Amino acid sequence: MSSAFNKGIIRRYNTFSYSSTTELELTMEQSGTVIFVDATDGAITFKLPVVTDNAGANFKFIGTGGSNNLVLNQNESSGTYVNLVGQSVANTQSSNLILGKAVECVNSGSAWYVTALN
Repeated sequence: MSSAFNKGIIRRYNTFSYSSTTELELTMEQSGTVIFVDATDGAITFKLPVVTDNAGANFKFIGTGGSNNLVLNQNESSGTYVNLVGQSVANTQSSNLILGKAVECVNSGSAWYVTALN
């Protein structure tokens, strides 16, 4: 590495924090974003974008406080389901979001696949 570079950023993420108990509808322009979620005051709910024509869309949620649920709702016009790995298919999925827990969502073009990581 050249002496002109004392550090480098390999990958930069778009990020924002969210702690409101009001449902937030995510957009395709926000795809690829890491969302820091504080669930201290109650369950935090997000509505994912439609599935059709949005393969590759992805979001990552990281718990920063509290222990309430992260709730992921499907977009009514998508006609498909959110699929939490290891659980049955449903219109909505939730995961207890504790400090440091990460939940990732990836769109396959026919469904949202959601994985919870500790």
